[in-house]
Amino acid sequence: MTPPAAPPPVDREKALIDVTRVIVASALTIGSVLLTAFGFVERMVGIERIASDRRFALLALMPGAAALAFLASGRALGALYDVSVPPRDRRRTPVDAAQAGGTPIATATAAACDRKVRR
Repeated sequence: MTPPAAPPPVDREKALIDVTRVIVASALTIGSVLLTAFGFVERMVGIERIASDRRFALLALMPGAAALAFLASGRALGALYDVSVPPRDRRRTPVDAAQAGGTPIATATAAACDRKVRR
């Protein structure tokens, strides 16, 4: 018998993107379904009865649950952005850009910064 073949390597970034897409799609779907169901029941029953009757206590929580679902989708989109967009070098100043042969705007900005420093 031949030994079992090793599984192919997993691309973590691609897997995270796929998982994030599933989380975003499901969170948005759940949130919209909860808000739609709450809207239908609220139209039939009335907001005063939902607020005062104990039988509708779980129904009153539906908008909050929908908000949490929307927040989860936003969090997942933020994670997707962090993975797919390369980080910027925030330590680079206009003076550094001008010294490295940057754009004319950066060169002019660097010259203005030099003039302020010399004064």
